[in-house]
Amino acid sequence: MNSIRPTKWLSTEEVAQLVASSRSWASDDLQNGRRQGAVAWALVDAALGTGLRRGELRLLNVGDLLAEQGVLRVWRLKKRKGKQRDELLVSPSLVKHLVSFIAWKRAAGESIEASAPLLVGKRGRFGGEGLSCLWRSAIVRAGLPVFYSIHCARHTYGSHMAHKSGSIEVVRQQLGHSSVETTAKFYAHAWTKDIEKAVSSLYEPDGV
Repeated sequence: MNSIRPTKWLSTEEVAQLVASSRSWASDDLQNGRRQGAVAWALVDAALGTGLRRGELRLLNVGDLLAEQGVLRVWRLKKRKGKQRDELLVSPSLVKHLVSFIAWKRAAGESIEASAPLLVGKRGRFGGEGLSCLWRSAIVRAGLPVFYSIHCARHTYGSHMAHKSGSIEVVRQQLGHSSVETTAKFYAHAWTKDIEKAVSSLYEPDGV
């Protein structure tokens, strides 16, 4: 298991491009009485803002958003242990978006019972392929390479979280990895520039 390749995660500029495009898609669709853009924007924001796996995203229910605590309750999908319940800290901006999204669902006549699925397609709760298809549509609309799969959102979250926090343990907890070894192997690339900077200026006085 090695550090992930650059083609597996989006740069800061690409994230901004995808976010802007998805938000615009939602606005256009809502103005024209369509729902797909609003759901796609919720998916994109949730995927980039949580790092959840595709199967974990599709299992989110309306009641899993604990807005006052800034928390999402999620089912972690473990290969050896099955599903495990966890609470994930999320950004205030994502909380605000999801609160608005749930309000829109109610206005659109969709169920907002606690057990109701958060992301709903034409036939009910999305399947994995349905989420992938919707994500792919958002990627294409944003003019980004189609090799950016929905799982790349997880690697994007992990990569940028590693760089911002500088903490393997923070990334491990947020992604739900069972060990720091797994996290370190996947996201070693995120610390490369910081290491290069430290090595090149190791004995320079502070402020130089």
